[in-house]
Amino acid sequence: METRYSLDELSLSAPVVLAAGMFDGIHLGHQSLLAEGREQARKRGGSFWVLTFDRHPARVLRPEQAPPLLQTANQRLAGFEQEGADGCFFLPFTTEFARTPPGDFLDRLHLAIPTLTLMIVGSNWRFGRDAAGDIDLLRVVAREKGFEVSVPSPVMHDGAMISSTRIRDAVLQGRLRDAYSMLGRPYTIDGSVGHGRKRGRNLGFPTANVRPDNDLIPSGGIYACRVRTGGQTYDAAGYIPREQDEEPLVEVHLLDYEGDLYETGMSVSFIDVIRNDDRRFERDDDLVRQIEQDIRDIRACLAKT
Repeated sequence: METRYSLDELSLSAPVVLAAGMFDGIHLGHQSLLAEGREQARKRGGSFWVLTFDRHPARVLRPEQAPPLLQTANQRLAGFEQEGADGCFFLPFTTEFARTPPGDFLDRLHLAIPTLTLMIVGSNWRFGRDAAGDIDLLRVVAREKGFEVSVPSPVMHDGAMISSTRIRDAVLQGRLRDAYSMLGRPYTIDGSVGHGRKRGRNLGFPTANVRPDNDLIPSGGIYACRVRTGGQTYDAAGYIPREQDEEPLVEVHLLDYEGDLYETGMSVSFIDVIRNDDRRFERDDDLVRQIEQDIRDIRACLAKT
């Protein structure tokens, strides 16, 4: 997949189908929209591109209200490629860009993609300075410039539209199955393994201390996880302390694994919560018994998944 970081003109003679949005999480609603783009590009004998931003606009305009993103930039780009995109405009969202009037933004977009034939957006998509651009304006400009607009119906879950906000709430509250149902996959963080206090190793349960690249991690508790590292996937027990340092930490104990994981990259997928308490144990023997029970519960959970 080709990635561009500015609205440079595409040197393409074939039609271009463009999907635009933040696409945080690339959940089932996003996947439906992206699937339409992929299919329409195939029907038109053209290419399928995505337009998105490197950060949430609120991170620049209202930092105190900016939501933590579900995915890293690399996770989103990998997701677009997996969904069949041929290219992505991955634009830096800056204060200067935020001042662009809606009409000027669409002019720049059409200059960059002269063969644009169809633009696909979600029903709540806004654009331009003060988010003044809406679907009605987009349709007017599209008629003037000769491309079509499609606004797919939202995908529902439990009677409400799937959204990144709902998924964030589910992850933060430890409702991993709800998150799974809206994402179409487990919630996953990427990170690198560093050194810890080695208490788990001293108890017989060595843990990899993962410093997440993602903004969002589930609340404190014990989780059934699957871990991807070194090209292999392992069942794992995940522990997230309730009290975190400035740098959040996720501890994972890979079941039936022996080896050195320091300084390796790791993806941790959260399947379900096992218990969400963070009780203290005065005696190591009591803690070991609880860990053994947690691992039995995790094995049983993962066997059913």
